[in-house]
Amino acid sequence: MTPTATHKYIPDPHEAVTKLTSLLGAVSDAGLAVTGRHNTTPIPTLTAAASSDTAAGLHATFLQAIHTAEQNWINSPLGKSIDNASNKDFGRYLIGNGANGIDGGTLAEATGGAGGLLFGDGGRGATDAAGQGGAGGNGGLLGNGGDGAD
Repeated sequence: MTPTATHKYIPDPHEAVTKLTSLLGAVSDAGLAVTGRHNTTPIPTLTAAASSDTAAGLHATFLQAIHTAEQNWINSPLGKSIDNASNKDFGRYLIGNGANGIDGGTLAEATGGAGGLLFGDGGRGATDAAGQGGAGGNGGLLGNGGDGAD
C-alpha cells in the first residue's frame, strides 16, 4: 500500500522518547521557576533502551514519569495552594493524596483514605485496636492505591 496524504506520520520511538524526556524536564524547570526550589523527587530519564523494550515496558516507564510529576506537583507549595482551591470550588476531592489510616482506632479509622478523583495516591492502611489491618485507600485516575496493613 502506498502512503497517501491521509496517512499520519508515526514518529520514531527514539525520537518520541527524546521529546517526552525534554518535555518532562521543561515541566520540572517550570516548577523550579514558580516555586523557587527543585522538586524533591527527580523525574526519571527515559532512555533509548526503554523505547526498544516492549510496549508494556514503555507504557510502564511513561506512567512512572507521569506519576512522579504528579506527586511533585501535589507536594509543592504552589500545587497545594491550587489543589486546595480547586477541591473546595468543585466540592469534591479531585487532586491530592488520601490520608493514612489511624493506628489503634476502629477499623474504619484504620482504613486509608482515597486519593483525589483525578490525581493522587490512596492512603496507607493502619492496624485497629483489635489488631486487624485496615485496607489501603483507592488511588485516583492517575494514582496508586495505598498499602494495606497486616
